[in-house]
Amino acid sequence: MHERFEWYQHRDAMIAFAVRWAPFGGGTVEDIWTEFGLPERVYFLRMRQVLSGPTPPGLDDVSWERLRRVCDERIHLTDPDTPPTDQLPA
Repeated sequence: MHERFEWYQHRDAMIAFAVRWAPFGGGTVEDIWTEFGLPERVYFLRMRQVLSGPTPPGLDDVSWERLRRVCDERIHLTDPDTPPTDQLPA
């Protein structure tokens, strides 16, 4: 549980990165590694957790949903057997 809170402190930076790169399908593998020191799949799995929360101030629901779609698409590309967020058990 402690590890989750450690990385979660970077939530705002992850959201800003996701917003910046969403029009291009998300950041490149290299940009994700350089920015966060994470493999692509780990970054997008963590983003999925962030995106399961409420829309933060300054973003509208449409943009938040677009980030979810980009995230799900990238997770699916790294592991086609991973179901989209809306198909995961609650």
